Amino acid sequence: GISTLSTPMPAASRKGIIVMNTPFGNSITTAEHAVAMIFALARQIPEANASTHAGRWEKNRFMGVEITGKTLGVIGCGNIGSIVATRGVGL
Repeated sequence: GISTLSTPMPAASRKGIIVMNTPFGNSITTAEHAVAMIFALARQIPEANASTHAGRWEKNRFMGVEITGKTLGVIGCGNIGSIVATRGVGL
């Protein structure tokens, strides 16, 4: 989780650093990024991108797998995990 409990608040304030605890501030963004990473890994996008940048065109090597019909396992259904799970229902 995200917390400011270990942040030395007085020291931060003295240095003009604003510290805020916004536990729901980036939940949707983070969950959507997680879903994007699932797609990228399933389709081997990082590997295909590196291969293409290296000047190779190996389209048969990077076919990937389809997400449809797969089971999505979410470990931890807090703010972010529950959003990932909700997004996953539509897949």
